[in-house]
Amino acid sequence: MICDTLAQSELYFATHLMLARGLRWLQSAAIGSLPKGKHEIEGDSLFAMVDEYETRPLDKTRFESHQIYGDIQLIVSGREAIDVCDIGRLNVSEEYNAQRDVGFFVPPGSATRLILNASDFAVFFPNDGHRPQIAVELPLPVRKIVVKFRYAT
Repeated sequence: MICDTLAQSELYFATHLMLARGLRWLQSAAIGSLPKGKHEIEGDSLFAMVDEYETRPLDKTRFESHQIYGDIQLIVSGREAIDVCDIGRLNVSEEYNAQRDVGFFVPPGSATRLILNASDFAVFFPNDGHRPQIAVELPLPVRKIVVKFRYAT
């Protein structure tokens, strides 16, 4: 897991080739004006999904993880909490779905909580269970870009 501001993203370019390409795309894209929906960057190896939603109470969110793709989750506007926990500490609540590249987990007794504001991003690798869209205090509107980068071959 990585958490930082977009202005500092170059620090992570050496971590993974596709992660670097995703971060570079976020730096160069007109992220504020991208329409909602899916945006292809490099076919199915690298693509972005732009979404707008209202954050939710903790009990209305779920832990998830992915096996094929890593996530770069960038907050364009708004504020959101994301809980993170190694999947080795989580119990499966919904088996991994290969077509959707997602599995869901029972919330653990404790997790690391990230608070992301506009221009903050977090990167989640396949071992990172993450629970996004959590309201920090009250539900707020959020605009987010999730860049999916192929992690597994």
